[in-house]
Amino acid sequence: MIDIDELESAVMYVSVNGGMENDAYLNRDTGEIFYDAPDGDLAEDLPEDVADKTKYVKIPNERDLGLGIPLRLDFIRKHAPDSYEEAFDISRRSKAYGRLRDLLERTGLIETWYKFQQEALHATLKQWCADNQLELSEPARR
Repeated sequence: MIDIDELESAVMYVSVNGGMENDAYLNRDTGEIFYDAPDGDLAEDLPEDVADKTKYVKIPNERDLGLGIPLRLDFIRKHAPDSYEEAFDISRRSKAYGRLRDLLERTGLIETWYKFQQEALHATLKQWCADNQLELSEPARR
């Protein structure tokens, strides 16, 4: 069984720096997650057969799961429609994630965003596990 909290942490790990540097792999049988980084420090801990897709599945990043900029824009469209044009402009420039976070702070929606983002991540990971025939365990209270 896969622990939802560990899976969420792995998604955050592979999503750092736009999801272009870190990798993580989930053992389908044990639920254990193995981490890899560009500097190779963690590569020695990777199983030799990590490329075997019948045994391991690569953990997706936020963007792969559809939880990147489009989710942020959808949230702003619903919760701060007057700021949508500004958010859309921000999303097309560099450092969009930080600038959108700043916009959410200015509009007083940052805590609402974090809750919305967590719920979206949780629901998306449940679907991802189902799509990959993985059994997910959840904490007693959410």
